[in-house]
Amino acid sequence: MPKANIGTQSRLDPRRRHMYKLYIEGKPLAEIVDIIRKDYKVSKAALYLDWKHRTEWGKYVIPEEDERFIVQDALNRINSLRKKMHEIIDDPHTTNAEKISAIGRLFKLELKILEAFQSLGMVHREATTIRLDEERDQLKTIVKNIAGEDIEKRESLVEALLDFATNASGYDQN
Repeated sequence: MPKANIGTQSRLDPRRRHMYKLYIEGKPLAEIVDIIRKDYKVSKAALYLDWKHRTEWGKYVIPEEDERFIVQDALNRINSLRKKMHEIIDDPHTTNAEKISAIGRLFKLELKILEAFQSLGMVHREATTIRLDEERDQLKTIVKNIAGEDIEKRESLVEALLDFATNASGYDQN
C-alpha cells in the first residue's frame, strides 16, 4: 500500500480510529462500513480495502494503553457488559433460558471485576473456587427430577427459582 501524503493521512486517521472504535464495541463489519461510509463520504469498496490493510495503520490509530488506566478502562468495559446483562434479565420478553444464561454471564463478569480489584490490592487475594458449570448442571438435574418432562412445570420452577435468587440477593428488578 503506498504511503499517504500528510493531507490524506490527516483525513484517514480519524476515520480509521472511528472504524476501530466501532469494531472493538462489537459492531459487525458491514454495519461499521455503512456508518463510516455515511459519516466520511467514502465508498464501501475503499473502506473494505482499507480494513483489509489495517495492520499498516500503525500506532497512530490504535494508541498504546496508558498503564495507569488499563484496569480502570477494563472495568468500565465490563460494567457496560454488566448493564447489558441486567437489561436482558429485566426484559419481560426474555425467556427463562435467556435469563439464566444472562445470569451465568453476569456471574462470570462479577468474578472478572473481583480479579481486577484483587490485582489492584483493593480486595484480599485468597483463592476462590466456584464451579458454576457443575452447579448449573446440578440445578438442571434437580429441575428435571422435580418437573419431569413437563416443559410448563420446568419453566414455572425455573421462574420460581429466579424469583427466589432475585429476592435472596437483594436485587430488585424494578
